[in-house]
Amino acid sequence: MLPGLPGSYLRIGYYSLTLEGTGRHCRIDFGSFFAHSKASFGDRVWVGPYCVLGQVDLGEGTLLASAVQILSGTKQHRRDPSGRLTHDLASFRRISVGAHCWVGAGALVMADLGEGSTVGAGSVVSRDVPAGITVVGNPARDAALVSKS
Repeated sequence: MLPGLPGSYLRIGYYSLTLEGTGRHCRIDFGSFFAHSKASFGDRVWVGPYCVLGQVDLGEGTLLASAVQILSGTKQHRRDPSGRLTHDLASFRRISVGAHCWVGAGALVMADLGEGSTVGAGSVVSRDVPAGITVVGNPARDAALVSKS
């Protein structure tokens, strides 16, 4: 719970002991955490404040703005035939965020992001995003197509 650069160093140190892989020259800001140990991040990754990260691999040079959530897929909570929530049908998916991606503030990501892709602030990504594409909105769509309509 230590803010600033000293807190970031402590978080990086902790995650280097608990995650599957950690890069160098990274920053994890105050209030952000990995909810699963099945996660990794590459070199020069910056995680802004108050991010919640599930089973995810963050590629080199990726930047996450504040309050980004990367869930472990779209089927973590399921209902049985009687309509009750059950853990038996839950399905977790490891999300891949390619190198040099940028994810805007408050975005919710539940699918893979290709290298160099950008997710606009507040967007909800439920389908894989190809490399180099910018997506915006809820549901997230290619920004080039959205601006033409």
